[in-house]
Amino acid sequence: MLRAIALCLYTLVLVSGHPWYLGSCGEHAHPSTRRGPHSAPVDDDQIHLGMYWTIDGEHGPDLALSAGIFPPGHRVVLQLDCGDTRTCEALLTVNAGALGAADDESTISCGSQRITTKGRRHKHVFVWDAPPDGQAVTFHATAATGKRSSFLRYTSGVLQANNTMVRPDGVQVPTSRTAEFELQVTSTLLSVHGLFAFLAFGLLFPCAAAAARFRLSGSKAVGYCSPWLRLHTRLVVAALVASVLALVLVEAFKLHSGDAHLRSWHGTWGALAMVVASAQAFGGVARPAAEPPTAARVYWLLGHRAAAVATLVGGIVATALGLQKQIASALPLAPLFTVWVILCAACWVGAEVRALLLSRTDGGAQLTKSSFATAAHASTNDANAEIPMARMN
Repeated sequence: MLRAIALCLYTLVLVSGHPWYLGSCGEHAHPSTRRGPHSAPVDDDQIHLGMYWTIDGEHGPDLALSAGIFPPGHRVVLQLDCGDTRTCEALLTVNAGALGAADDESTISCGSQRITTKGRRHKHVFVWDAPPDGQAVTFHATAATGKRSSFLRYTSGVLQANNTMVRPDGVQVPTSRTAEFELQVTSTLLSVHGLFAFLAFGLLFPCAAAAARFRLSGSKAVGYCSPWLRLHTRLVVAALVASVLALVLVEAFKLHSGDAHLRSWHGTWGALAMVVASAQAFGGVARPAAEPPTAARVYWLLGHRAAAVATLVGGIVATALGLQKQIASALPLAPLFTVWVILCAACWVGAEVRALLLSRTDGGAQLTKSSFATAAHASTNDANAEIPMARMN
C-alpha cells in the first residue's frame, strides 16, 4: 500500500516537470543557478547522449558510433537517455552542425543549434547534420524530471571529426544541402509569421481600438467623415491584412512540414483571434445608424466592443504563446513582448485618466458658464424691474 502511494506521488510530482529554458544560444542557454522551482543544476551520470548511424530509419546499439568522434558531413541520430527509470524534458545545444527533430514535439531555434523537447520521455531522439569542415563539437544538455527537481546537466566533452568513419553497410549518406535549405525555409516562414502576427495583434489592432476609444472630441463631422472613424477603419484593415499574411505563412509552413492544425494552445488561440477579429471587422461595416437612437444600435455597440476586447486578448495570448517558442532567434522575445504589452496597458490607463480629468474640467467649465449666464439673466431682469418703479416715483 505504501509503495503504491509513493509511486502515485512520484508520478504526480516528477512526471510533470520541465527545465527552465533561457532565451539564449549555445552553452549560455543552459541555467547555471536556481530557476523558478528548479534547484541549481547538478551533473548526472545517468543522462547519456549516444550517437548512431541510421539504416532504413532504424538505429540501435549495433549502429552506435565510437565515443569522442563523429563523421563530418554526415547525418546521424542522437539519443538522449534520461535514465532507466526516469522520464524528462530536455534542452540540447551544439556549437556546430544542425539539429533536427525526429518528432513534432520539439522546437528548433538558434540556427538549428538548439532544440527543446515538450513531451516527457525516457529517451529523446534527434537528428544531427555534422559539420563538413571537421570542426570540433561539444554538446550540452539540461534535463528536469519534475516541477521541483534539480536541473540535471550533461556535457559531451569535445568531439573530434574522423574522416575514416563509414556506416556498417558501407553506404555513404552525406548531409544534403536540400535538408539545410528546408530548415532555413521553415525557420524563415515561422519568423515572418511571428512578425506579421505581432504587427496585427500587438500594434495595429490596439491602435485601432485606441483611435475609436479616444476619438477626436473637437471634430463636428459625423459618420465616415469623422477623422477618428477613418483612422480606425484604416488601422483595422491594415491589421486584418497583416493577420491574413500571418495565417498564409503558417499554412505554408504546415503544408511544407506536414504538421497538423490546432495541435497547440498557440494555434487554438490564434485561430480564435482570427475568427473574432474578422467577425468584429465585418460587423463594423454593418453597423446601424447612430441617428435616431435605436435598441439595435445599442446592442450592436455592446457586441462590437466585446468582440474588440476578445480580439485583443486572444491575439495577445496567441502572440505570447508563439513567441515562447523563440523560433530561429536567440533573443528573449517573450519577455520583450510582455514588456511591450505592459507599456501599452500603462499608456491606455494614462489616456483614460486624462480623458476623465478633461471631462470633469469641461463639465465644471460648462457649469460655471451656465451659472454666470443665469446670474446675468437675473441681474438684467432686476434692472428692468427697477426702471418702471423709478418712473412711478
